[in-house]
Amino acid sequence: MYVEELIKGWTGLKYKYLPELLPVDLEVVESEDSELEFTVDNAITLMRNSTNFDSWISSIVGDVANFNKSS
Repeated sequence: MYVEELIKGWTGLKYKYLPELLPVDLEVVESEDSELEFTVDNAITLMRNSTNFDSWISSIVGDVANFNKSS
């Protein structure tokens, strides 16, 4: 539920960036330049297996300015 409430989607997360976040086998993807589709399961996998991704999400959530609407 935590991940479902915090992460509503993403764009631009290409497969070629994944090795910086967690161990992956990129030989099974057609193109490293294609984007990883957002799914709750993919978000959960990143949160569970990538300290960097989890820390980044936590820093975004901890910054109240990210939740203030601009007029």
